[in-house]
Amino acid sequence: MNPGARPAHGPAAEGHRPLFVTFEMTSFRSEHGEATQAESTMVRRVALRNESVRTPPPRWTWVAVLMAMAATGRMRADDTGRPNELRLLPRASALDGPPSPPDSESRTGRGSEWESNPVVVDETWTDCVEPAGVGYTTWAELDYLLWRRSNQPVPILVTTDPDDGVLPNATTLFGGGRVGDDTRPGGRLRFGSWLNGGTCEGVEAGIMMLGNGAWHYAVDSSTITTIARPFYNYTDDLQGGYLGEDSLLVALAGTSTGGIEIDGDSNILSADVGLRRVITESCRLRLDGLVGYQMARIDESVRIRSATSLVSSDTTIEITDLFDARNEFHGAYLGLELQRDFGRASIDLLGRIALGNMRQTVMIDGEQVSTVGGVASVAGNGLFAQSTNIGRYTRSEFAIAPEAGLHVGYRLSSGLFARAGYSCMYWNHVAKPGDHMDRGINPNQPPPAGEPQRPAFAFVDGDLLLHGLDFGLVWTY
Repeated sequence: MNPGARPAHGPAAEGHRPLFVTFEMTSFRSEHGEATQAESTMVRRVALRNESVRTPPPRWTWVAVLMAMAATGRMRADDTGRPNELRLLPRASALDGPPSPPDSESRTGRGSEWESNPVVVDETWTDCVEPAGVGYTTWAELDYLLWRRSNQPVPILVTTDPDDGVLPNATTLFGGGRVGDDTRPGGRLRFGSWLNGGTCEGVEAGIMMLGNGAWHYAVDSSTITTIARPFYNYTDDLQGGYLGEDSLLVALAGTSTGGIEIDGDSNILSADVGLRRVITESCRLRLDGLVGYQMARIDESVRIRSATSLVSSDTTIEITDLFDARNEFHGAYLGLELQRDFGRASIDLLGRIALGNMRQTVMIDGEQVSTVGGVASVAGNGLFAQSTNIGRYTRSEFAIAPEAGLHVGYRLSSGLFARAGYSCMYWNHVAKPGDHMDRGINPNQPPPAGEPQRPAFAFVDGDLLLHGLDFGLVWTY
């Protein structure tokens, strides 16, 4: 269902329009040579479909005309034995009322009956055999969304035996793939109005929000005795290389206990405002052009928190890493929306693309709290968040944001429609938190000159795809 749907009316699309033929039959009776007022007037209107406004009506059109005239019982021969006159009148004649009776010289004999049967060809433009009348001027659309998003990538963050959780032989407990792709609910609201009381140009606006796409992972030493956080160690091995794969033990049987929690979330908002213009329209088909402004906000974050308690001493160590990515898109969009009407049912196809600027912001922070004998000390670094990459980073990239949708609608009442369908939205140049986690670490913080400045920060481009089912109502007024 086109959100701005209105009954088809007004000027038709080029190439097709019905040909209306009006039969106007007025009876005059002669009494003693005097003309009397019309005894009766009968007007019949028949719609005949002409396949092209550029070609004359086919022969069967006139056959239908004569058959309709005969069906009225008013076509007969005059006293001369000739059929009554069949005339094509100008279109204006159809609005001037019944034709004037002929003068007395054209009548024959006392009590004879003269029949005039002008045929008026009315080529009034219209889309349907029965014009629908005035269209709607205002509409509103509310959808319930069940959408999925493309997954968030994360590196391998949690491992266990063998090799004390050191890769590549360790068993991965979490990471190394994508997370956060569960279906989540959301909502979309659109509304608009045709301008100046017309039905060819209108304004519209809309907003779409998805529910918070939160995910959580947790494990502790009560279920798995060896828990590790793997990383690549950039400490000099004194042989012209680095130590390579290593791990930070969160829990190890007989030595320490502890656990790790990883939380992620995702919030997505999109809004737009624009103009809609009818490009072409026929009785059952309509194509609208769309142009306007679109913005989108895509916020994601990942927080990693581990806690370790040493068995041999009253010491606990809590390490937290925070990676936060925010993306803000501003651009202009162009699009088309096609609606096919089947009476109470309709099919709507939407396609548009936005071009603009994607502003990416990545924030990295970390903290380490060590408590020995009840006395806590705080350091401003975590494991993947160190002095070499902690900070706020921003850049802007040219981005594209296409959108598509297919919906089937059904008219519940004169101004209320139900609809269901499938929609998808896409953005490129999206910064994601998992892409900005550097597993390479130089334990000497801050690293001395000449040593690897790791973990390091570098922007990594990703993309985001939203897609799923939506169910809604469209109200028109």
